[in-house]
Amino acid sequence: MKWMHLLLFLLKLAFLIQFAILLAGKYQSDKKIYLITEIAFKVVLALYIEYILFSTLKGIDFEDKIIIGFASGLLLYDALFNDLIHLLHTYNITIPSFLLQKG
Repeated sequence: MKWMHLLLFLLKLAFLIQFAILLAGKYQSDKKIYLITEIAFKVVLALYIEYILFSTLKGIDFEDKIIIGFASGLLLYDALFNDLIHLLHTYNITIPSFLLQKG
């Protein structure tokens, strides 16, 4: 198992452990921990998709690579501009105004 596979497996395992503990009623949902693991998982998954797409996958049409790359970009965008902003707000860290969504 490569190190990237192990990292993705450990992040997914963290989600499953959080879910199991939550279902067992051992603790209430902690937004900070959930956001941290979600950001980490989305960023690592997006980078992994880009790595796989451009280094190991051969024989895929250029148009398909664009769509797959766009999907990984959306994952990265969601992690950085949605989840990270919520995490910073949770810790009362000031967010620069140009990053905030208008409306």
